[in-house]
Parts: sequence; structure tokens; C-alpha cells
Amino acid sequence: MQQLIKDVGENFELYYHKFVDVLPKLMVGLIVLTVIWLVANSIKRGFRKRLAHRLEDPLLAGFLARAIGIVIKIIGILIFMKIIGLGTSVAAFLGAASVGTFVIGFALKDIGEHFLAGIMLAFNRPFRVGDVVAINGITGKILEVSLRNTHLKTFDGKDVYVPNGNFIKNPLFNFTIDGHLRYNLEVGVAYNANAEKAMNIIEDIIRTEPGVILDSREPTVFITRLDNSDVKINMYYWLNPLDKSISSLNIQSNILRRIKGALQAANIEIPYNILHVIQEEAQQ
Repeated sequence: MQQLIKDVGENFELYYHKFVDVLPKLMVGLIVLTVIWLVANSIKRGFRKRLAHRLEDPLLAGFLARAIGIVIKIIGILIFMKIIGLGTSVAAFLGAASVGTFVIGFALKDIGEHFLAGIMLAFNRPFRVGDVVAINGITGKILEVSLRNTHLKTFDGKDVYVPNGNFIKNPLFNFTIDGHLRYNLEVGVAYNANAEKAMNIIEDIIRTEPGVILDSREPTVFITRLDNSDVKINMYYWLNPLDKSISSLNIQSNILRRIKGALQAANIEIPYNILHVIQEEAQQ
């Protein structure tokens, strides 16, 4: 027991002296690493502003700025390892990196896949910042593309981070790439009403609603089906989803409110569901 205590004490003393010897190097290394880390973040912010101004593309500028920041931080980690005496580990790391592929360098296949997909999306992508897209049942607005994932904001306020590889392997719906998004509303009028007059009233309301596109995309109104209790009229109109001065929900509400008032003023009935019950008299 005494020998065990003696061995533990000697080992503790040995490691203590080693720690004391390496402590100055560790402190210097941490200071250098902290400075490099702060410089990397500063350079990343500076590059983001400069590249965004020159490229006129905030998505690509942000991606390149983050990549530059990560490269500088990796260099800082290697310098830190060198300072504290792990030079052989640094050499081994660099040797492995020289023979390994880019994906293997990230150690995990999925991480490398999403990273490479992020590079592809940054330089040849099917969307821009602010575009409304749908992928794998998720619909939202593009906010940012990082090295591994793309940040979307859904319309109910959720933040979704989609791995970049999904944009390469799955169908992507971009609703706003050309600045036009079509909306559809439906209203029913009674069978004894003048459907043609109702269609003209509806079209005039849509054309006079602020925010509705008229020059490149014409609004249209059609009778789409004859339902059990009414004639269904569908209206199609286009909005610019990138125009922050308009709200699609407000426009939809205004159109429906104005249609209801105008049809009532024109004595055009918007009927309830009607059920005809036929009862035969029982034979005596």
C-alpha cells in the first residue's frame, strides 16, 4: 500500500513538473490562438462587406467570407499545436491531409458531401437570398447558405436548417426566382345569378387592388365547375413576392372583402349549401 502511494506521488510530481514546463507555452499558444481567432472573425466580416459590394451577391459573399474565416482558424489551430510542442502531430496532420481527399479530410462522408454541395450552391445555385423555396415538404424564405446547411425561415416563424446535399439530390421548387407568384381564390354564386356580371365585377376588383401585377401577368377569372348549390368562379392573380411593401394575406383579405360587398350591392347571391329533400307520400 505504501509502495502504491509512493508510485502515485512520484507520477503526480512528474506530471506536475511537465505541466509547469509546458504552462508558459500553453499560455502563449492560447494567446496566439485567441488573437488569430479574433482576426479571423474581423477578416470574415470585412470580406463579407467587400465581396457583397463587388459581387452584388450577399449569398456568395457570405459563403466565401465564412470559408476564408475557417481557413484562418485552421491555420491558427496548427500554430497553437506547434507552439505547445505538438509539431509531430501537426506534421502528421498535414501529411494525412495531403494524401486524403477533401471529403476524407472532414472525416465524415455526410459532412464532406454537404460541404461540397454548399460550394456548388454558392457558385451555381437555383435560388437567391429572399427567395421562397420548397424542398422535402418544407417551405420557407432563404436567409443564408453556410458550409454545411442552408438557413430557411418558414412563414410561421420557424428556423429550418436544411443540409446542402438535399438541394442537390432532391427536387427544389423556387416560387420567386422570376419575381412572380400566382395566387388563386374561389367564390360561388347562385344558379339564378348573372355569372357573367359577377365575373366582370370580380375582375375589376382584382385589377384595381394595389400590389397586383398587371403589366407582365394578367389576372384571369373563370367559371371552373357547377357545384351542388352554386356556380364556382376562380380568380388568378400575380404578386411580386420580393416586394416587401405588400402582404399577400392583406391583399387576399381586401379582395375577398371587396368581392363580398360588390356582389351584395349588385344583388348577386352567394348561397349557402342547399340540400333538396324530396318526400313521397305513402300509398294508402
